[in-house]
Amino acid sequence: MLDRLDSRAQAARAFLIQLVAREIQLSARVAGWLRTTGQHVTALGMSELADECVRLAAETWELREQLVGLVHRLVARRNRGLGRRRINVVLLLEQPLSDAMVEFVDLNEVAITSATPWAELAALSAVERMLAGAVPIAIDIAGIDDDFPHSHGDLVEAAQLYEQRSLRARALYEAISTIRAANPKHREITREITDRAIDIFTKITSESAELGRQLDSWRHSHNG
Repeated sequence: MLDRLDSRAQAARAFLIQLVAREIQLSARVAGWLRTTGQHVTALGMSELADECVRLAAETWELREQLVGLVHRLVARRNRGLGRRRINVVLLLEQPLSDAMVEFVDLNEVAITSATPWAELAALSAVERMLAGAVPIAIDIAGIDDDFPHSHGDLVEAAQLYEQRSLRARALYEAISTIRAANPKHREITREITDRAIDIFTKITSESAELGRQLDSWRHSHNG
């Protein structure tokens, strides 16, 4: 039972290492997009929304610090007992952006310079909602919860951190609720960018899962 649990935990950990690394790579850009959106909506006379963008940008840097701490703990736990094929966190975070990540960057860069820069918040909200649901489910499937040994505490921490992201998703979405409700065209704009953001980030999640499987297979081959 414990061997099967540990195997599932290692698979979940390998997936999370890749996903969290991608989030960290994008996080500075996310903070920048929010600041730029705040500047643009200020020019449109939306001072309250601008203030919320500034707050969310600062929150993004705090989230980034949490994710950096998390990925170090995930990697340290994964590397334990390995003499080779150990993960170097610095190199992990310096890997080139994947095609899907570049696509996500392009989507947001276009959004913040458009006539409706506030739609950027809808894209980010969609990703937050997706992550808040998907990551805890992946850990739950692995069979990890608060009752399991402290050896899997990093996974419990990850689940809790991502569950809390639903609050951030709600804040992003509600920030533009008045704008969205005021004009059917605005609702269509937010729906389109939301759909695209989900589609692209699904690709990023799939990439993370595939690279995670490769990490997991390397570990098994080493232990074998």
